Amino acid sequence: MNSTGRSLAMDACGWPIVPPSSSIAAIRYLDLITYPFFLLLATVGNFFNLAVLCKRDKGRSRSKSTYIIAIAIADLTFMWISIFTYIHNYNGDLNDGVPDPWLTDFYNQIAGAAMFIQEVVAFASAWMIIAFTAERFLAIRWPMIYHRTSHGKRSIHVVLIIFLLACVIAAVRLVDYYRYYALFLAPSPRPPRPPPRPTWLLQWYTAYLWIQASVQIGTFLIILILNLWLLRTILEQRRFRKETLQPSLSAEEQAKRTGRSDWSTLPMLGVCVLLYLITQIPELIDNAVFLLEKGCVYQSSSELKAVVKPLTNVLANINFSLNFLLYCGVDGQFRQKLGGLFRSWKSTSELRTGTSRVGKLLAVIPSHGTKSTSSGGSSSSKECTVNKKL
Repeated sequence: MNSTGRSLAMDACGWPIVPPSSSIAAIRYLDLITYPFFLLLATVGNFFNLAVLCKRDKGRSRSKSTYIIAIAIADLTFMWISIFTYIHNYNGDLNDGVPDPWLTDFYNQIAGAAMFIQEVVAFASAWMIIAFTAERFLAIRWPMIYHRTSHGKRSIHVVLIIFLLACVIAAVRLVDYYRYYALFLAPSPRPPRPPPRPTWLLQWYTAYLWIQASVQIGTFLIILILNLWLLRTILEQRRFRKETLQPSLSAEEQAKRTGRSDWSTLPMLGVCVLLYLITQIPELIDNAVFLLEKGCVYQSSSELKAVVKPLTNVLANINFSLNFLLYCGVDGQFRQKLGGLFRSWKSTSELRTGTSRVGKLLAVIPSHGTKSTSSGGSSSSKECTVNKKL
């Protein structure tokens, strides 16, 4: 027992570093099975999201859809980049317990870029919800100010700034990993142990871990508080309309005002918020535990980490793949636009089919015309017709 205790390394808090658990949590197999399904759902769903939302709107309508389009692009990117991590995590499971060397080498080459892109789009997707909520809150709480200052390009600028900030925060992933790859993974023969990080990189990476956990916790709380504030404002506005404006308006006028209001995208915002908050609870707990561990307040067990990581992967896949189904379920305008899109595709397909039939018919008409003019033309047209049949 004493030798075992002395063999365990100690962390900065003086706690023993427990080796990872060798047992595989059952939730890990759920991640293995469900990811391909969620990838297909995210691909098809976000394709339809973009097809519906990318129709050119004018003015403020374009501003409303910009954030949802950006969320769809971020979600689709995250799910497709995750395929590399998925193959790496289950490389041995898919190959009779023996990792494929070629897949391992390939993943080692792209892992830094994959982690960087994943973290950028994950940050950006969450911050897009904050920006979208803030814009809807401004439009509902102070509509005159919003209508005077809002324009389509502003939302595009906000989206670009969000992606730029996410890239700046996650840049250490590229620097740290590819230094590690160049000094340890790429050389042949490989050095006996990984080289230590220089002081500047260690401080940068440590600060990044703190920032990452703090930002994710802060993002969760900001989305929760801001949307509760928005919900309170909506309830107050509806109560005010019911008590003052509604009795003096006919049903048709109320419907027209509601249709032209800035409330039309609230169902889509609501499902984005609920989906994010529900699926990010384990990630919130994991980041809180990380901060407690770094503060030498609490040490989690290896069994807990073995369960939390696959669970967060499954819930992240749900978060990035279900938006389309939820949009269809709660937003009647989205369903109408989707139905119109299907009808336009159907009419275009029928038009192309009719055009091809007319083209084939017109290709036959000149041969009959030359047959009535002269015998020479008739013989040549017959030869052409025979050649076509052959």
